[in-house]
Amino acid sequence: EWAHLIGNNGGYERFRKEVGVPPYCNVSGYSANNPNNSRRKEYNEHFAEVMTAFVTEPASLKNHPNSACRKSFEFFKKFFKKGDRAKECM
Repeated sequence: EWAHLIGNNGGYERFRKEVGVPPYCNVSGYSANNPNNSRRKEYNEHFAEVMTAFVTEPASLKNHPNSACRKSFEFFKKFFKKGDRAKECM
């Protein structure tokens, strides 16, 4: 839910402008490709799931074969300005 708070305060739009979606970085089955989600909800859940992955497992994004995941890693590294600390979790 913390990711949604950040998203609702400018994170969603900034992510969309810098990363662009689709294609999605599918780090979980919850965000994208869920037929029960509206496009907006799908996008918001995608942002939250990817941000959570950045916080908890940044290497999973940085080293992912999907270029959208690597681009997302770079976005959040810059977004948090101290993103170089992500290496502490790798």
